[in-house]
Amino acid sequence: MVLPAMVAWSASAVCQSCMEAVGGSSGVAFGDALGAVAKGALAGGACCVAAVVCLCVAAMASGYGLCSVSHGSVLHGVQADGVQTHGVQTHARAWAGEGGAVRRAMRCLVAVCGVAMLCALVSATAVRMVASHDAVTRVAAEGAPAGVDGVRLVVQVTAPAQASVRRGFTCSVMATALGVTSSEVSEGSMAHVTLWADSRGCLAQAGARYVAVGKVTPPQWGDDAAWMEVTQDDDAWAMIRAPNAPGRMIARMQDAFLRVAGRLSDQGRVLVPGLTLGVMGQRSAVNALAGQNAVDAVYAAGLTDRFRNAGIMHLMAVSGGHFALVAALVSAVSHRWLASRRVTAFATVVAYAGLAAVLYPSDSVTRAAAMGCMGAACLALGRRTQAWSALSWTVVIAVVACPRLAVSYGFALSVTAVAGIVAFTPALTRAARRVMPRSLAQACAVTIAAQTLSLPVQVMMGTGMPLWSVAANAIVAPCVSAATICGLASFAVSWCAPSVGFALAWLASGGTALMERSAAWMGGAGGVLAWPDGVAGGFLAAACEVITVALALIARRMVRMRRIHRTGSEEGTPVGPIMMMRHAMRQWWRDTRREVLDARWDEPWEGRHGGV
Repeated sequence: MVLPAMVAWSASAVCQSCMEAVGGSSGVAFGDALGAVAKGALAGGACCVAAVVCLCVAAMASGYGLCSVSHGSVLHGVQADGVQTHGVQTHARAWAGEGGAVRRAMRCLVAVCGVAMLCALVSATAVRMVASHDAVTRVAAEGAPAGVDGVRLVVQVTAPAQASVRRGFTCSVMATALGVTSSEVSEGSMAHVTLWADSRGCLAQAGARYVAVGKVTPPQWGDDAAWMEVTQDDDAWAMIRAPNAPGRMIARMQDAFLRVAGRLSDQGRVLVPGLTLGVMGQRSAVNALAGQNAVDAVYAAGLTDRFRNAGIMHLMAVSGGHFALVAALVSAVSHRWLASRRVTAFATVVAYAGLAAVLYPSDSVTRAAAMGCMGAACLALGRRTQAWSALSWTVVIAVVACPRLAVSYGFALSVTAVAGIVAFTPALTRAARRVMPRSLAQACAVTIAAQTLSLPVQVMMGTGMPLWSVAANAIVAPCVSAATICGLASFAVSWCAPSVGFALAWLASGGTALMERSAAWMGGAGGVLAWPDGVAGGFLAAACEVITVALALIARRMVRMRRIHRTGSEEGTPVGPIMMMRHAMRQWWRDTRREVLDARWDEPWEGRHGGV
């Protein structure tokens, strides 16, 4: 499913980009939409054909046994050349015998890729065309008619309010428009909008419905259909339906936790909410209403830049780490009570849903929750979880159900980081364990693996190339899980026991203090390598990575062939004095530990060693 996921993702992204270029914000005509779909189909098909060609070349290389030919040329170079020719002929006959199965597999792969691409294109086109003809989009493009004071929107809030990044407003609220009234004409809507409001908007609760009156304009950035600047009138903002009981409880818990975190030091006020809920302290609505007690904006901006330059900004974006901790807790409780696998899977899904509800919405949270549910489904069915399959299905379902994710940097960073971890972490960990302890090797391997595939996306965002990312992540790795657990525990109890919640938040701030120090050491201006941004910079970074990996593999191959040439076999590889000394020290430690642990200390010395 990896290849169909790539094809669906690329087709959806290209289709939306083409339709955006054709239609802009004023809508998309049917003929232009069909042209954009055709371009997207051609792009997706090109990706599919290129990937299939690469797979065919790899399969042929594997089938013809190029490695065996190379081994034969080295091991039997002094013999007749017929040995090498016989090896090629043997593999050729094997390839010919398996040709039917390979061709059937290729046809199935092409069919699955075609279906995935078609679903992605249809979904992207339908969503884009519906959005372009939405009433809110039309009002934002045309503007309010003359003599109309403002447009009236009925919205449902989809995320907690955050501090505004625009001057003249206190908070911003993400919502879905349910209806719009302009010039005494009311129409339905499903558009995603952002409301810019004063202090009244900071009290908005997720799941509640409000009536807002103001000026509707096209968005200046982001993927919203429109922005609304809520007026300062008393009747310009009113709640018409409160959230349900779970929504009110979640809002109360979030508010209590943010108020408890506001009593910490400056770095704790900024980082603990980010590590726990995915929103940095200076962006919370509680901080926006704090007035003179708010976090210093200059300090918060500098801290954010240092985190980004050090390559540890991903810690402030909730992703799979929170869900892994929750899954481990559910698994431990289930094993303690001897629960069946179906009960464990159901409890895991419920825990994932609850965690996703309390966190601030983001594309990385969506990816982590969906992939976690895939793993729970495998557990319920009694099948082993396959990370590649779960990630691929997550991508396909995500881009078909919500095409906006195909052009989201957050979703791309999350998916590429997970793909890199799944693909490269085991090999990198084995290599790093030769020169460093296991825990440090694993931390460095995870960091390098995640950076390998996500680096081109980071470069496209214009953040540069962090030089000290591996070292910074290795330093903070031991305290991330402990600080996250303390933060989540503080969130769970702050609404009923503020003093206990503050103690737990203070413990979490101890871990974030190490992160702040690491960012200060390694996140300076000299810690980022200047690199071209945009698509060209991303492709350049990817090309450099491919060339580096190819050179490393070639060097490893040459060293291996040299060893085989010198010894006649791979088992007889010579070792140097340092490796011999390490092996002797390791063997001595094993023997000593076995003697100490297996000794019978309750017997006299003569009895333990045969009377000696």
